[in-house]
Amino acid sequence: MQVNWDVDDFQPSKATVITLGTFDGVHQGHGRIIEKLNQAAQERDALSVLMTFEPHPQMVLASQRQPSVQLLTCIEEKIRLLQDRNLHHLVVAQFTSQFAAIEPEDFVTNILCRKMRMQHIVIGHDHAFGKKRRGNLQLLLDLSVKNHFTVETIEAVQNQGDTISSTQIRQALHAGDLAKANRLLGRCYSLSGQVIKGDQRGRSLGFPTANIRPCSRQKLIPRSGVYASRLAVKGQIYSSATYIGTKPTFGINEPSIEVHIIGQNIELYQEHAELQLCRWMREDRSFGDKRSLIEQIETDIKSIQHILNQ
Repeated sequence: MQVNWDVDDFQPSKATVITLGTFDGVHQGHGRIIEKLNQAAQERDALSVLMTFEPHPQMVLASQRQPSVQLLTCIEEKIRLLQDRNLHHLVVAQFTSQFAAIEPEDFVTNILCRKMRMQHIVIGHDHAFGKKRRGNLQLLLDLSVKNHFTVETIEAVQNQGDTISSTQIRQALHAGDLAKANRLLGRCYSLSGQVIKGDQRGRSLGFPTANIRPCSRQKLIPRSGVYASRLAVKGQIYSSATYIGTKPTFGINEPSIEVHIIGQNIELYQEHAELQLCRWMREDRSFGDKRSLIEQIETDIKSIQHILNQ
């Protein structure tokens, strides 16, 4: 997959089949769209192209009264998740207020058709685009004859009665329902970022930890608590216990993400790591003394080892 960091830099060698959207989370519903995209491109001997937007459009368009969107995937994570999807091109459109002001008719005719040589488009059934989100399925159908392209829509994907969407996954993570979030994602929810220096408190308790600084300030951090997890770093994947919270036992009140690699003591400072959250174990809570905290951590680790070995 070739990554193109600007629409103007993308010069396809032949006709394209395109899908577009934020693809935040790259969940199972997105996977269905990408499968159809690749199939359509193969049938037409065309290039499969996924266009996404950076930053997330809601960061540009949201008013001061609206909370900032929390990302399931920052752009680096999104690219990594798309790498193995057999796409020919990923086009990262720089989303600005000027880009948002493009009329949907102009976007389709001048950018998708003339510049990107679109022959076919695959979109979700409720996808909207362009100025004031006026672009929709009907507009695409209206423009398709004059601009010589075809349109394919994908219905919402269901999983155990739940409609798979980025919004549903965010809500599940906020509610602490990691099992549901992971089921809709089709993978473990992950946070990637740099290992930074912490207060060494875990080491003093006998459980050294790697402190993760997420890839984006807008990255969604799930509910506080202890998680069974895996940490991917330097080409290796380690079983781990993760703590997300404010360390109430010590009165810190600063949010942190601390990862203890089970059975290992590895120096990871400044390394880039990917944390995969597999199961939520328990609430974050305060302990009366250090001994009680250590005993609870030992119990947590035993439970997590059992879960991850299954």
